[in-house]
Amino acid sequence: MANLGALTTTYTPSGTGCQSIHIGTTGGITWIQQGTISDCFPSNFKPQDGYYYSPGICMQSYSYAREVNVGGGLSSITAATCCPSGFVSRPDRSSGDPNACLSALTSDSSYLVDVITYVSGSPTKIGTTAVLRRSGDNVFAKGLVVWREPTDMEWPNSASMSSTTTTDSHTLPSSTPIATASVPIATSANDSIDITPTFTYTDLATSDTPNTGNLSAGAKAGIGFGVSFGFLLLLGVVGGVYLAGRRRGRAAQEEPTLIHNAAGASQFFKTQSYELDEQRRTLEMSAQREPAELMSSYP
Repeated sequence: MANLGALTTTYTPSGTGCQSIHIGTTGGITWIQQGTISDCFPSNFKPQDGYYYSPGICMQSYSYAREVNVGGGLSSITAATCCPSGFVSRPDRSSGDPNACLSALTSDSSYLVDVITYVSGSPTKIGTTAVLRRSGDNVFAKGLVVWREPTDMEWPNSASMSSTTTTDSHTLPSSTPIATASVPIATSANDSIDITPTFTYTDLATSDTPNTGNLSAGAKAGIGFGVSFGFLLLLGVVGGVYLAGRRRGRAAQEEPTLIHNAAGASQFFKTQSYELDEQRRTLEMSAQREPAELMSSYP
């Protein structure tokens, strides 16, 4: 047990989700709850069992759901669990359970809710979803524990904690208005189950729920076209590589033929030249020359 200090002034929750319905998840367990911690409780509040304020009084819109003597013997120290109106204390909760208060549904109800997950006791919103809760399902809520001694300030309405049944009506607002509840207060301090809130709610059963598991016709057609186009492109690449290989093979086979033909052509030209030489005639110059006389100086 640990005393969180004095809480002698009425704390007023300022968070927008303090009266909202949420879905909580932790360790694979899912539950429905009212309110969160952020700006809904004093800054040093710890939701786990074993923490209390002494001296302390309940917050605004919270009631003293259960009073017990915690001193033992002749001690007159009294402890009470502060729960939202219409909720009762959970006497059997474990030390690590953050929800001290409990209520229940009397009819099937649909909700558009925030999904809250808890990591090391701190809540984190991870999405929004539509849920259907059945009649008899529990609704949990956070609650703080306060202690007082006879010399401390009297708790408001503490004398009214009796078997008398009263009724309190309140609205559970959220980002999307979802329900109005008329909730009777517990008929006894130990009554933690017979709370029967009656909810009027926004029915989400007829709304269109997106189906992320099936593909649309357009998506299927797009996938089919993409597969066909990719297959044709692959065939084109393989065909191009094959034709290029054949052309290179032909070029390699034709090169010796060209060289051979070139050699043949060279030989042909030599033969032609030789035959032309065979057809040449010997031309003789005329031998009919006129005599030439030399001039003489002799008489």
